[in-house]
Amino acid sequence: MRVLKIECPECGSKAVIRKTNRKHRQIADIYCACSDV
Repeated sequence: MRVLKIECPECGSKAVIRKTNRKHRQIADIYCACSDV
């Protein structure tokens, strides 16, 4: 299983994926939100 770790560009804490928009089988836009709210 792949684990994608994303950092918030503002504060550097962990971010979580809220939405995934598939463009192709191997390409997707991901929308993230900071978990340190």
